[in-house]
Amino acid sequence: MLEAVPGHQNRWRTLRGSEGKGPVVYWMSRDLRVEDNWALYHACARATLRDHSGDKREHVYTEEELDKAKTHDHLWNAAQVQMMTEGRMHGWLRMYWAKKVLEWTEAPAYALRIVNSLNHRYEMDGRDPNGYVGAAWSIGGVHDRAWTERKISGKVRYMNLNGAYRKFDVDAFVERHVNPGP
Repeated sequence: MLEAVPGHQNRWRTLRGSEGKGPVVYWMSRDLRVEDNWALYHACARATLRDHSGDKREHVYTEEELDKAKTHDHLWNAAQVQMMTEGRMHGWLRMYWAKKVLEWTEAPAYALRIVNSLNHRYEMDGRDPNGYVGAAWSIGGVHDRAWTERKISGKVRYMNLNGAYRKFDVDAFVERHVNPGP
């Protein structure tokens, strides 16, 4: 299983998980290059994402389309516009934003690269280690538990638009960022 972890093998070490749990990969370097972040995910998260990487996606977008906020999801587009214009995004919305990239791209590693790329480009804290951890949490379930298995995200926590409507006034947020007044 660990041979599937990209990056330099001398930079990570696997320790035995507690009884009944898989191994945990610990990073052995301060180097947090984008292509090596996949190794930060728990083995069970990598496995479930790999198992579902071939699942059919209803929508697939390129990095350019995502960068330009050209998706079918009005909340995601508004969040992207807010990030591009204000350099920030609320934590819950940032998780939703990243999880949708996982849902709309063909592979989790590609989703992680896009999320980190957009985050670096537009967020005020773009290259901060917390940005890497936020992306790893959203896409790879780092610091989270396994959830009910579903298509594409496997056992990694899923978020949807209905959850956003329960949290805040989505329509007002979209109106403010996608259709700003004069």
